[in-house]
Amino acid sequence: MGYGLKQGVLLSLRVPYEVKDQRIDYRTLDGEPFDPPYGDIHHRTERVDGFGDGALGVAFSPARDWLVGAGITLPLGRTEPDPIELGRRGLKHEHIQFGSGTVDPTLAVQWSRPFGGISLAASADARIPLYENRHGFKAPVTVRWSLGPKVVVGRTGLSAHYAGQYQSIGMWSGEVDEGTGFHNGGIYLRASILLAPGWRLTPGVYREVYSRSLSDESFRQGTTYSIVLT
Repeated sequence: MGYGLKQGVLLSLRVPYEVKDQRIDYRTLDGEPFDPPYGDIHHRTERVDGFGDGALGVAFSPARDWLVGAGITLPLGRTEPDPIELGRRGLKHEHIQFGSGTVDPTLAVQWSRPFGGISLAASADARIPLYENRHGFKAPVTVRWSLGPKVVVGRTGLSAHYAGQYQSIGMWSGEVDEGTGFHNGGIYLRASILLAPGWRLTPGVYREVYSRSLSDESFRQGTTYSIVLT
């Protein structure tokens, strides 16, 4: 949701709803199926959903073709107790979270310029957690970026961007969070459809091309679908 404060200044509020699908398949080093003796207390095949952290921000245009912004996140997403400590005690725990549990500063910059009937755009944004939440979790720094062309056909804008993100390693009371720390990139296709004056629907699909871990963990993001109403 956005609101124009004055010419060239936009106040925005976003509250995402997320669906996370995790599939676990334990294998031995020889590739044979394996049932761990501790059962499913650690990782398990599951699908969870809920609201993520909100984002409140202000953006303005300092010069032609440029848009910069800053803001904060709103800790609306569900958080979990320390999974490392619970695992040591042999208790069932959850690694998937929907928020950081903290108010984090955000920064964003965007550039776009038309070239005939096609425009080229580039953007980057960062979320920078500064402290631990009440469970001892300090979320990782996350930087997202994208670059690519956009074309308008009638009431619809179509874009094909190469996009990715960098995520540092999160910490649980000073210990490494095994579910964080990677950088990746892929193709992001979007269509921005004008439904009525002031209202747009933007469905999108992201397909990962590469992924690299910052630790000995492996990360792979499956095909991801999104839909935004503004």
